[in-house]
Amino acid sequence: MLRRIWLVMLFLMTLLFSLPVYADRETAESPVIGSWMLDRVYENASSEDRLILEPDNAASVYAEKENIYALMADGSAELTMEGVTTFGYWEKTDDRVLMVINSTHRPSDENEADIVPPDEMEFFYDEEQNTLHRYWKDDAPEAAYHDLDFVYKKIPQGTFRMTKVYSREPGQEPVLLDPETSQSLYAESVNRLSINGHQVINTIPAETGFIEETGELQRSGDAWLSVFDDGFEMQMTYDDRAEVLHRYWTDDAADAAYHDLDFVYELE
Repeated sequence: MLRRIWLVMLFLMTLLFSLPVYADRETAESPVIGSWMLDRVYENASSEDRLILEPDNAASVYAEKENIYALMADGSAELTMEGVTTFGYWEKTDDRVLMVINSTHRPSDENEADIVPPDEMEFFYDEEQNTLHRYWKDDAPEAAYHDLDFVYKKIPQGTFRMTKVYSREPGQEPVLLDPETSQSLYAESVNRLSINGHQVINTIPAETGFIEETGELQRSGDAWLSVFDDGFEMQMTYDDRAEVLHRYWTDDAADAAYHDLDFVYELE
């Protein structure tokens, strides 16, 4: 009898400790994990005649365009705004994502009256477009806007390494070039491209150790532009589903060894 009770208790303990594992696994595999930034804003979002607002003509609704909303695999969350990061957590139910940023004290005063309450933001995930949406409405006749859809896209964050180079000759399927026979094209593969927020660091091995080139990540239409302190610029596109960066290079010269190359950078 005692042995049977002990076995039942062992089973219950095993089940108890296994439950958080499954919950963590579900969170860790969620497609919303990553860093997001405002990409575009629509007016008349609930109607068929919705229209996109241009940043130059609607600066107020794009005020948060440089904010970074980060959703971590462990359920924690970060909001980086004007270089200051605050922390919290996020929860996902179906397509709804709730992001809660913890309350903080203002550094100038520790009085309870100065405690900033938690900030909650509700997003909805569009699996087809791989975007987050935040909706806002104001029925007041005098309101500048009444029905807005804020659309957020995933942005590159982390440490990337150039791992593949494809040749894309006109009229042909892309060909993966062999590092052994195309060593000059793969020379950059020893570098590490680290993107944290808007900061970019290109780490290059050298005889004396490492050389770090620092710069800033900027938008460039639908692409991203790394502008380094020495004036060098590198434009890349981001595949937000595969979490891969692409840098394209072309040469129209008739005698060029390659005319159209795709340098692929993958997360480490």
